Amino acid sequence: MDTASPKTRFAPYGYAGIAIIIAAEVLLFGGNQLVGHWFTPIVWTGYILFVDALVFKLKARSLLMTDRLEFVIIAVVSIAGWWLFEFYNAPRFWKSNLELWWHYHDLEPNPYLRRVGYDWAFATIFPAMFETAALLRASVFSRRSERVSISIQPSRLTLGLMFAGGAVGALVPLIFPSVWCAPVVWLAFIF
Repeated sequence: MDTASPKTRFAPYGYAGIAIIIAAEVLLFGGNQLVGHWFTPIVWTGYILFVDALVFKLKARSLLMTDRLEFVIIAVVSIAGWWLFEFYNAPRFWKSNLELWWHYHDLEPNPYLRRVGYDWAFATIFPAMFETAALLRASVFSRRSERVSISIQPSRLTLGLMFAGGAVGALVPLIFPSVWCAPVVWLAFIF
């Protein structure tokens, strides 16, 4: 069943999520350095908790309440995916005297804790995207009476060419680090 019964409750961790976001904002504006170092993973964790509770209220299903294994898998894939993008960024950091790329600011100075912060922040990206999509499906797009379904059946040759194009696009920026290859990294994963 896609919609929740009227008795489905708002999960208590949703209140914790909104409290986390508000507290982090207040502490950040108050100059709290600890929150400043960890702001991204803290706030995105609060967002995930809040939105998941909303999804559960609307659909009686959610990643944290009923699909926990799926949530863990999404978080692990999120960490791996974003470390891959950090790998793409590494040559640009090594050539930082040219300022060809962006840099992180106000990070935890301890490298081991900073790694925990990276992993925690990266673990929130895909789950936040999936939670947002679930919320939109359960609310804004829930009333669509007619679903339009488009079926695309590419040939084996087309699939092979797309895969080859994606592989080339993923490798070129590693072999030839350049600011001009940045769009190629993102386009490679479409194929």
